[in-house]
Amino acid sequence: MAVIWRRIRITLIALSSGAVMMLWALQRFESNPQAGLLAAAWLPWVILAVTCGITLFTTLPKNRALYAESYAIGKVAENRAQFLASIIDNLPAIIFVKDADTLEYVTMNKTCESFFGRSIEEIRGKTDHDLYGADAADPVTAADRLALTQTDVLDAGEATMTGITGEVKTLHTRKVAIRDSDGRARYLLGISMDVTEEQRIRAALKESEARFQAIISSAELGIVTLNADGRIVSTNQSAIDLFGGDEDDLLERHYTDFIRETERETSTDRFDAMRKGSDDEEVIRAREFTGIRVNGDVFPMWRSVARVDIENEFLLAVMFRDLTEEKAAEQTLIAAREQAEDANRAKSEFLATMSHELRTPLNAIIGFGELLGEDAKAEGDETAVSYVQHIQDAGGQLLSLIDDVLDLAKIEAGQVEVERRPTDLAALATQTANTLRGVVEKNGNQLVLDVGELPDSVDTDAVRVQQIMTNLLSNAAKFTENCTVTLSLQPEPGVQPMLAISVRDTGIGIPEAKPRATVLSGGRGIRLTEGRQHVRELVFGDTDASVADFYL
Repeated sequence: MAVIWRRIRITLIALSSGAVMMLWALQRFESNPQAGLLAAAWLPWVILAVTCGITLFTTLPKNRALYAESYAIGKVAENRAQFLASIIDNLPAIIFVKDADTLEYVTMNKTCESFFGRSIEEIRGKTDHDLYGADAADPVTAADRLALTQTDVLDAGEATMTGITGEVKTLHTRKVAIRDSDGRARYLLGISMDVTEEQRIRAALKESEARFQAIISSAELGIVTLNADGRIVSTNQSAIDLFGGDEDDLLERHYTDFIRETERETSTDRFDAMRKGSDDEEVIRAREFTGIRVNGDVFPMWRSVARVDIENEFLLAVMFRDLTEEKAAEQTLIAAREQAEDANRAKSEFLATMSHELRTPLNAIIGFGELLGEDAKAEGDETAVSYVQHIQDAGGQLLSLIDDVLDLAKIEAGQVEVERRPTDLAALATQTANTLRGVVEKNGNQLVLDVGELPDSVDTDAVRVQQIMTNLLSNAAKFTENCTVTLSLQPEPGVQPMLAISVRDTGIGIPEAKPRATVLSGGRGIRLTEGRQHVRELVFGDTDASVADFYL
């Protein structure tokens, strides 16, 4: 409405100005006809000038405001364009624009300039053939032409490029045509991403997966993976060989199909616990099951399960091992052990019986020898006395040997009972040393008794301990000459208080390369064996070959 009134005012002013000029022209015509005609000729132009002047004067403020607004809009657009250009220049992607008709480079971002080491001024107006030659440019040009024929983005794939620094990079390029309002392709936009590191990671991952698959495939254990429903989704060759059939006979089958029916409930409970993420040792530990092959045969198997979490899903890795051969070998070993125990028991019973059978005539021989010796002494027959003495010594040695064999047979036959009573070990060691001092010193040896601070009493079997010390001292005395034999009793430090009883000598001992029961210098090895058995009965420990130690 304001515009209409403005136009009416302008028209009235123009008409008023025209009327004034008309009156002025008429007055001039009356006084001077020629001047009047000239004024009438200029009248329209004067009216037009007045109208334009009034129009300009009345619209000048509005034009000034429109100009300011246009300037501000242009400035905003310029700033936004600069901001967008800055973003594009600093993107890590290589971005370039080509002319759709000539495929000449129009522009590119700073990343592209830096990678190829050329400025836009050097590249603008040139094609890939100009820059890289036909061999390198032909595939690029073909991809450009193809992208210009499509409305969607073209994935040009990956290509290896060498930058200005000589570093080889793998670029993944996508191209799209930029069209005008008529749908005609005017430019080609290309964006290349550096995927060198991604490609290296993919290659390493692929190699790792191949190596892992090779290990799984060649593993002796049967390995399958189960999904959340308990169905087999993958398997290795060992699992196929274990259950029989081929891969199709296992895949998509439920794992319980390969477990004996009576054990499926237990297995299902553990599977449910594993599915819920249980870390209970009773649930996840390996155990034995009875498996079922594809053909229905049953067999003992060992099974272990591990949960593998993958993002929002999980798999169960199940490992199997056929225990058929192990169970057969185990039964064979059990049978062999039972046979050996029976044979050893029979041997011990035989030795015990034979020892008793031999002891009786030997006692008679020794007894009659003593009588003959007394008669020979009475008659003064020294030769007969010497002969009889040899008979008695040999009989005594044989009787001692039989006693040792009998004791050893009793131990092996389990006929020895340990009777633990409070015992003064220091007094027991002193008594034993005094008893055997003569035997030890017979070969020029010296017997030393080394007793530390011991408890007043220890619960043990005094008879067995004394027999052990006697056997070890006798053994040391027999194979040691002009040396020192030491019987030592010392407290042993530790979490559990112990006492160490040791017999040490500097004799020949028993070499490490030979068994402990090896006969050396006429020794039978029975006393060491017997002592060792007594130690085991008393749960003391074991004896050493050259230095005989055992622990309380």
